[in-house]
Amino acid sequence: MNAREFNAASLYVYPGDYAKLSLYTDVLEKNPDTFLKLKDKQNVKKNGIKGVVVEFQCLNATPYYRNYMKSIGLWNSSDIIRDTIFIRETSKGDKLSFEWADIEGENIKLASIRDETIKSMNIRAGMGTKYPVVGQLDYGNSVIIDDYSENPEWVKCFAIDELCNPVNGYIYRNSLTINQEFFPLGIFDSMGLLVAVIIVVVLGFIVVYGHAIIAALFSIPVAGWLLGAGLIIGLLYSIYQLIEKILFELFIINLPF
Repeated sequence: MNAREFNAASLYVYPGDYAKLSLYTDVLEKNPDTFLKLKDKQNVKKNGIKGVVVEFQCLNATPYYRNYMKSIGLWNSSDIIRDTIFIRETSKGDKLSFEWADIEGENIKLASIRDETIKSMNIRAGMGTKYPVVGQLDYGNSVIIDDYSENPEWVKCFAIDELCNPVNGYIYRNSLTINQEFFPLGIFDSMGLLVAVIIVVVLGFIVVYGHAIIAALFSIPVAGWLLGAGLIIGLLYSIYQLIEKILFELFIINLPF
């Protein structure tokens, strides 16, 4: 999260909390120098559910970031954030429950403006144009919506304003398109530790014993040199990405609970 690797961070968050993580990432994008430093933690168990009481020192906090954290009740004096992070069991392993956003609904999705000729849309306090405007969605940005609505034309939405204050209102449904994923993963991000290790071994074997292929490419003037150089760069880049993935997974596995 501090490194702004939000897609990678989502792998360790409970999928039902992706919308909350998404809104919080919008806050961090508006406060690029904000850094959370772990000061203290204590393992707990409440109603049979494991969790960790954490205390973060917030460095380089802006008034905007303070606005947001105060709005969700996590900001304390001296730029300290205290919270209990619970651990949920899923079919894909244990995941962290992320509650740093006030979002509730039956069918939470990510949406954006469909038509590029529409530069912005108003977010209103109620379902209809007679209600006051409480926020705005610009073309190219996304907004979190509850796609379940008794009104076919308006849906509940969740966003933040320019000062990072939460905006809960309603937006016109028919001008929106639904995005499929909150956090799309790249090929390296989606790999498990074992798969990454196997691929590194295979690529390493190709690098060591694939000299015949590379030599054949370099024997072809110009085009062969370009293909050979591209192959070498591609292999080295892939190995680098996979080793980075392996080291990160090992770091996560060995974190103390």
